[in-house]
Amino acid sequence: MARAFRTDPAGIVADEPVRGRRRCLPSAAGRRAPNVLYVVWDDAGLASWDCYGGLIETPQMNWLAARGLRYSQWHTPALSSPARYSLLTGRNFGAAGMARAGRGGRGRGRPEQGVTIPAAVGTLAEILGGTGYRSYCLGKWHLSPAERYAVGGSRQSWPLGRGFDHYYGFLGAQTSQLSPDLVYDNQYVDAPYSPADGYHLSRDLVDMAIEFIRDGIRAAPQQPWFCYVSFGSNNAPRAAPREWADRYRGGFDMGYDRYREMALGHRKRLGLVPGDAGLAPTGQCARMARGPAAPSWQSLSGEQKRISSRAAESQAGLCSFTDHQIGRVLEYLRESGQLDDTIVVACSANAADADGSPHGPPRPADFAVSWPDDSRPGPGPGYPAAAADGRAYSAAWAWAFGTPYRVSRQSSPGGSTASPLIISWPREMNDAAGGVRDQYHHAADIVPTILDCAGIDSPRSVNGCRQAPIQGVSMRYTFQAADAPSAGRPGLTSHRPRARSAATAGQPVDAAMRGSRRPARR
Repeated sequence: MARAFRTDPAGIVADEPVRGRRRCLPSAAGRRAPNVLYVVWDDAGLASWDCYGGLIETPQMNWLAARGLRYSQWHTPALSSPARYSLLTGRNFGAAGMARAGRGGRGRGRPEQGVTIPAAVGTLAEILGGTGYRSYCLGKWHLSPAERYAVGGSRQSWPLGRGFDHYYGFLGAQTSQLSPDLVYDNQYVDAPYSPADGYHLSRDLVDMAIEFIRDGIRAAPQQPWFCYVSFGSNNAPRAAPREWADRYRGGFDMGYDRYREMALGHRKRLGLVPGDAGLAPTGQCARMARGPAAPSWQSLSGEQKRISSRAAESQAGLCSFTDHQIGRVLEYLRESGQLDDTIVVACSANAADADGSPHGPPRPADFAVSWPDDSRPGPGPGYPAAAADGRAYSAAWAWAFGTPYRVSRQSSPGGSTASPLIISWPREMNDAAGGVRDQYHHAADIVPTILDCAGIDSPRSVNGCRQAPIQGVSMRYTFQAADAPSAGRPGLTSHRPRARSAATAGQPVDAAMRGSRRPARR
């Protein structure tokens, strides 16, 4: 099916009511309400980005961190749907009637299971839409049960049914980066061009995000907007453009044991972990999600090392490529004068994925595609050199990307895992920009933070349905109070999470992260 509505309209269409809601632009002391941009990564480990002490270059995340705040103890659930549920509703997925979520399948005959957000749990798009915001959703949704993906299925649980004015992306847990299953608003569409012509999903999502925002501003310049951009990167199936994967050729040949040592040192220098934190030896690490504990790098064969490092290179290339695309959105906002009035929330919905095998060979049941032979030319500029759809980096690399913790996200005993989070809002962060915050918080705390910053109360009802209480708490108090006691509630997970590095094993996370040797916060 050909894609619809890709070109600019001949004229500017007047802004219309959204499903009958009354528009009243919020203001505070005559000041325009802030725009909101969510930049949601998938499966980015806490020690992968260089601004968090990793070795993967993410200059756009660095730039956001320099003009905002990094959070060292922001936690997300182990599974994708629950994390997105919390990010968009401010509720704990286990306490609001959410169905069990999981990708399923994997050759075992189980269908993919999804979730449906209850009507009593309004999304941020529905709440903001009721006060005059336009809302756009792009990329991964993963908040509808699989049976509703069908062409003839109900669209009520799709993004437009949950408050967004426009949607462009994929509905399920995963899709190909090169030939994705795309939906525009409520209809399936084809990608605008082929991988041979340079198509990549991350680039396409950014193109559409800019188009949505630009067209909304043309129609109603004073109307604030909320844009939720959720990338497939760095979840499987991974496909890094050749030139980006090649930037890291040989960059992970040191192995994951050495990577952990290097990342820990970097994280200490950045003030993200206490100066006396240590690492659990490889042999003492927890078991991977579906296999034995990670073997030491030196115990691998030469071929296993090559495969493992090559998959990590592809992961890094895809990460840097996606970061570059994010920079295009930020540059557009800067050039159009919107950036300083925009709250940017950049985060990963989950920590690094440890579903791969311990040493890195592919999971044959995951995707029916083959690995490319590096000596064979690809079909075009968009062909991935280091990884085809379906290649998984090893579970041991996922463990390394989560330094200094001892367990992977799938094995977390607390029901959640620390993930990267950057919040940038120059209006309130000029004096604190570039700082780090150690307070414990959860994915459910983002929605109340946005509402607090926008001066919007949580509604008692949405679309005529009485609402369940928002369980998250606002993080705004941390913007100017680096050492304030944590207001986050670990009860959002099954029990209080505990740090698992060698030096802090058994201590509560926030206590361990506020060690006596940590420098004072700004």
